[in-house]
Amino acid sequence: MAGPFEVGAGINDIGAKLTWSDTRIERWTWDTTGVKDSLKKTLVADHVESHTRLPVSYVANLAYTLPGGTLVGADVLDRGRGTVIHLGAEQRMGPLALRGGVSRDERKKVQFGWGGGLRLGPLGLDVGFWTHSHSFSNVRGITMATSLTLY
Repeated sequence: MAGPFEVGAGINDIGAKLTWSDTRIERWTWDTTGVKDSLKKTLVADHVESHTRLPVSYVANLAYTLPGGTLVGADVLDRGRGTVIHLGAEQRMGPLALRGGVSRDERKKVQFGWGGGLRLGPLGLDVGFWTHSHSFSNVRGITMATSLTLY
């Protein structure tokens, strides 16, 4: 698509299923009938085949190139565990690209991302950082990713 606008939409994992050929199925219960409460384990089935269906995910995105060359973009992603929203921008200055963004994750927490890239002829080097908070903790972590590209 030519012009300053780019629009996209997608659906992933339609009918996707993982098959596990050797599964052990156990049932764990908290037993309060005895003198002392205890955790009981019962084997339901051993060495059986089981299946896991992957959730269908939906995405919609939009990007716009401003007259000064700044690219701004947004996307909305739903993977069945809550909606994620990303907003970001990229400014290119010759071979250098600076990027930054903000998102709202599945837990409705605000997360941040930033990074940059350098293109030297047929070689591109990118580095990016983003924050995250995992389900069992409210502590924010930072992850770094790098990319080396041959054009």
